[in-house]
Amino acid sequence: MGWRLSQAQLFNGNQKVYVFPTRVKLENSDLGYTLIMDEPSGAVDIFNDRKKLRCRVPLNKFHSSVASTLSVAGECPAGLPWVKTSAPQPKDLANVPGTWYLATESKNLFAGSKYGGYLAGAKRVEHTRHMLFVSSAIEVAPPLNKIFCELQGEPRLGGFPLLQFSRIAENGRRTYWLQTTRADKVRFDQVDWKIPDYKEGSQLDVLTSKESKILEELF
Repeated sequence: MGWRLSQAQLFNGNQKVYVFPTRVKLENSDLGYTLIMDEPSGAVDIFNDRKKLRCRVPLNKFHSSVASTLSVAGECPAGLPWVKTSAPQPKDLANVPGTWYLATESKNLFAGSKYGGYLAGAKRVEHTRHMLFVSSAIEVAPPLNKIFCELQGEPRLGGFPLLQFSRIAENGRRTYWLQTTRADKVRFDQVDWKIPDYKEGSQLDVLTSKESKILEELF
Protein backbone atom coordinates (compact mmCIF):
# COMPACT_ATOMS: atom_id res chain seq x y z
CA MET A 1 0.00 0.00 0.00
CA GLY A 2 1.03 3.57 -0.62
CA TRP A 3 -0.40 7.08 -0.45
CA ARG A 4 -2.00 9.53 -2.88
CA LEU A 5 -1.64 13.14 -1.74
CA SER A 6 -3.29 16.28 -3.07
CA GLN A 7 -0.92 19.16 -2.43
CA ALA A 8 -0.27 22.81 -3.25
CA GLN A 9 3.18 24.36 -2.99
CA LEU A 10 3.59 28.12 -2.92
CA PHE A 11 5.80 28.38 -6.01
CA ASN A 12 5.43 25.02 -7.78
CA GLY A 13 1.62 25.07 -7.71
CA ASN A 14 -0.88 22.21 -7.50
CA GLN A 15 0.41 18.66 -7.52
CA LYS A 16 -0.75 15.11 -6.97
CA VAL A 17 1.84 12.89 -5.32
CA TYR A 18 1.90 9.08 -5.19
CA VAL A 19 4.23 7.75 -2.51
CA PHE A 20 5.39 4.13 -2.17
CA PRO A 21 8.42 2.81 -0.30
CA THR A 22 10.66 2.73 -3.40
CA ARG A 23 8.77 4.97 -5.83
CA VAL A 24 7.41 8.51 -5.88
CA LYS A 25 5.33 10.07 -8.64
CA LEU A 26 4.64 13.80 -8.76
CA GLU A 27 2.06 15.18 -11.22
CA ASN A 28 2.26 18.97 -11.45
CA SER A 29 -0.92 20.23 -13.08
CA ASP A 30 0.21 23.88 -13.18
CA LEU A 31 3.58 23.39 -14.86
CA GLY A 32 2.38 20.41 -16.87
CA TYR A 33 5.04 17.84 -16.05
CA THR A 34 5.09 14.44 -14.34
CA LEU A 35 8.14 13.24 -12.43
CA ILE A 36 8.74 9.62 -11.43
CA MET A 37 11.51 8.64 -9.01
CA ASP A 38 12.33 4.94 -8.95
CA GLU A 39 14.91 3.64 -6.48
CA PRO A 40 15.31 0.10 -7.95
CA SER A 41 16.19 1.45 -11.40
CA GLY A 42 18.18 4.38 -10.04
CA ALA A 43 16.46 6.81 -12.41
CA VAL A 44 14.20 9.83 -12.46
CA ASP A 45 11.89 10.05 -15.47
CA ILE A 46 10.24 13.35 -16.36
CA PHE A 47 7.66 13.84 -19.10
CA ASN A 48 5.34 16.58 -20.28
CA ASP A 49 1.95 15.59 -21.73
CA ARG A 50 1.40 19.05 -23.18
CA LYS A 51 4.64 19.10 -25.12
CA LYS A 52 4.88 15.34 -25.71
CA LEU A 53 8.48 15.35 -24.45
CA ARG A 54 10.39 13.25 -21.93
CA CYS A 55 13.86 12.91 -20.39
CA ARG A 56 15.68 10.67 -17.90
CA VAL A 57 18.13 11.70 -15.15
CA PRO A 58 20.19 9.35 -12.94
CA LEU A 59 18.83 9.38 -9.41
CA ASN A 60 22.26 10.03 -7.88
CA LYS A 61 22.79 13.09 -10.11
CA PHE A 62 19.33 14.58 -9.85
CA HIS A 63 20.17 17.06 -7.10
CA SER A 64 22.81 18.92 -9.06
CA SER A 65 21.00 18.85 -12.40
CA VAL A 66 17.34 19.44 -11.61
CA ALA A 67 16.42 19.73 -7.94
CA SER A 68 18.58 22.77 -7.34
CA THR A 69 16.77 24.53 -10.18
CA LEU A 70 13.27 23.48 -9.15
CA SER A 71 13.77 24.60 -5.53
CA VAL A 72 12.30 27.97 -6.35
CA ALA A 73 11.07 28.30 -2.76
CA GLY A 74 14.42 29.69 -1.75
CA GLU A 75 12.93 31.91 0.95
CA CYS A 76 11.47 28.88 2.72
CA PRO A 77 13.27 28.49 6.07
CA ALA A 78 14.57 24.99 5.34
CA GLY A 79 17.99 25.82 6.75
CA LEU A 80 16.80 26.92 10.20
CA PRO A 81 17.13 24.69 13.29
CA TRP A 82 13.91 22.79 13.99
CA VAL A 83 12.62 21.23 17.22
CA LYS A 84 9.64 18.97 17.90
CA THR A 85 6.58 20.72 19.29
CA SER A 86 2.91 20.05 20.00
CA ALA A 87 -0.05 21.42 18.05
CA PRO A 88 -3.52 20.19 17.01
CA GLN A 89 -3.75 17.58 14.27
CA PRO A 90 -4.32 19.26 10.88
CA LYS A 91 -8.00 18.88 10.03
CA ASP A 92 -7.30 17.75 6.46
CA LEU A 93 -4.90 15.06 7.69
CA ALA A 94 -6.94 13.41 10.42
CA ASN A 95 -6.07 9.96 9.05
CA VAL A 96 -2.30 10.55 8.92
CA PRO A 97 -0.27 10.36 12.14
CA GLY A 98 2.58 12.82 12.22
CA THR A 99 4.83 15.17 14.13
CA TRP A 100 4.91 18.95 14.38
CA TYR A 101 8.18 20.86 14.23
CA LEU A 102 8.87 24.47 15.16
CA ALA A 103 11.73 26.42 13.61
CA THR A 104 13.89 28.99 15.31
CA GLU A 105 12.20 32.36 15.15
CA SER A 106 13.45 34.59 12.38
CA LYS A 107 13.39 38.38 12.23
CA ASN A 108 12.92 40.55 9.15
CA LEU A 109 13.99 44.20 9.38
CA PHE A 110 12.18 46.82 7.33
CA ALA A 111 14.05 50.11 7.37
CA GLY A 112 11.49 52.51 5.89
CA SER A 113 11.78 54.16 2.49
CA LYS A 114 12.96 57.66 1.70
CA TYR A 115 10.60 57.63 -1.27
CA GLY A 116 7.47 57.53 0.86
CA GLY A 117 4.58 55.10 0.45
CA TYR A 118 3.81 52.22 2.73
CA LEU A 119 7.51 51.53 3.35
CA ALA A 120 8.11 55.02 4.73
CA GLY A 121 8.26 55.75 8.42
CA ALA A 122 9.98 54.17 11.40
CA LYS A 123 12.00 51.00 11.19
CA ARG A 124 10.10 47.88 12.12
CA VAL A 125 10.90 44.26 12.82
CA GLU A 126 8.64 41.33 11.96
CA HIS A 127 9.00 38.12 13.97
CA THR A 128 8.07 35.04 11.98
CA ARG A 129 7.15 31.63 13.37
CA HIS A 130 7.61 28.58 11.15
CA MET A 131 5.65 25.33 11.63
CA LEU A 132 6.06 22.03 9.77
CA PHE A 133 4.04 18.80 9.93
CA VAL A 134 5.70 15.57 8.72
CA SER A 135 4.66 11.92 8.80
CA SER A 136 6.84 8.85 9.20
CA ALA A 137 3.73 6.73 8.50
CA ILE A 138 4.21 7.56 4.82
CA GLU A 139 7.09 5.19 4.11
CA VAL A 140 9.57 6.16 1.41
CA ALA A 141 13.23 5.47 0.71
CA PRO A 142 15.51 8.23 2.12
CA PRO A 143 17.01 9.18 -1.29
CA LEU A 144 13.52 9.77 -2.69
CA ASN A 145 12.40 11.74 0.35
CA LYS A 146 15.55 13.85 0.06
CA ILE A 147 14.80 14.80 -3.55
CA PHE A 148 11.14 15.49 -2.79
CA CYS A 149 12.11 17.82 0.08
CA GLU A 150 14.54 19.65 -2.17
CA LEU A 151 11.89 20.09 -4.84
CA GLN A 152 9.50 21.64 -2.32
CA GLY A 153 12.08 23.68 -0.40
CA GLU A 154 11.45 21.65 2.75
CA PRO A 155 13.88 20.61 5.51
CA ARG A 156 14.51 16.88 5.99
CA LEU A 157 13.33 15.89 9.45
CA GLY A 158 12.83 12.14 9.14
CA GLY A 159 9.28 12.17 7.83
CA PHE A 160 7.42 13.01 4.63
CA PRO A 161 6.49 16.73 4.54
CA LEU A 162 2.77 17.45 4.44
CA LEU A 163 2.18 20.96 5.77
CA GLN A 164 4.34 24.01 6.33
CA PHE A 165 3.38 27.57 7.10
CA SER A 166 4.90 30.78 8.41
CA ARG A 167 3.07 33.19 10.70
CA ILE A 168 4.06 36.80 11.32
CA ALA A 169 3.57 37.52 15.02
CA GLU A 170 2.84 41.24 14.60
CA ASN A 171 -0.19 40.86 12.34
CA GLY A 172 -1.01 37.15 12.38
CA ARG A 173 -0.63 36.78 8.61
CA ARG A 174 0.09 33.22 7.46
CA THR A 175 1.96 32.05 4.40
CA TYR A 176 1.44 28.41 3.43
CA TRP A 177 4.54 27.00 1.77
CA LEU A 178 3.11 23.50 1.46
CA GLN A 179 -0.44 22.27 2.01
CA THR A 180 -1.81 18.74 1.78
CA THR A 181 -5.57 18.90 1.42
CA ARG A 182 -6.16 15.17 1.07
CA ALA A 183 -4.30 11.93 1.83
CA ASP A 184 -5.62 8.51 0.80
CA LYS A 185 -4.14 5.04 0.98
CA VAL A 186 -3.95 3.39 -2.44
CA ARG A 187 -2.76 0.12 -3.94
CA PHE A 188 0.08 0.02 -6.42
CA ASP A 189 -1.07 -0.12 -10.04
CA GLN A 190 1.58 -0.48 -12.74
CA VAL A 191 -0.61 1.46 -15.18
CA ASP A 192 -0.16 4.63 -13.13
CA TRP A 193 3.62 4.43 -13.59
CA LYS A 194 3.79 3.96 -17.33
CA ILE A 195 6.20 6.35 -19.06
CA PRO A 196 4.91 7.51 -22.46
CA ASP A 197 7.03 7.09 -25.55
CA TYR A 198 7.48 10.79 -26.19
CA LYS A 199 10.30 12.51 -28.03
CA GLU A 200 13.48 13.07 -26.02
CA GLY A 201 13.86 16.66 -24.87
CA SER A 202 16.02 18.75 -22.60
CA GLN A 203 15.19 19.09 -18.93
CA LEU A 204 14.24 22.73 -19.52
CA ASP A 205 11.79 21.84 -22.31
CA VAL A 206 10.17 19.04 -20.32
CA LEU A 207 9.86 20.89 -17.01
CA THR A 208 8.47 24.19 -18.24
CA SER A 209 5.22 25.22 -19.85
CA LYS A 210 4.23 28.17 -22.01
CA GLU A 211 2.17 29.51 -19.11
CA SER A 212 5.09 29.66 -16.65
CA LYS A 213 8.43 31.41 -17.10
CA ILE A 214 9.68 30.81 -13.53
CA LEU A 215 11.86 27.81 -14.29
CA GLU A 216 13.03 29.19 -17.63
CA GLU A 217 14.49 32.23 -15.85
CA LEU A 218 16.43 30.00 -13.48
CA PHE A 219 18.37 28.08 -16.13
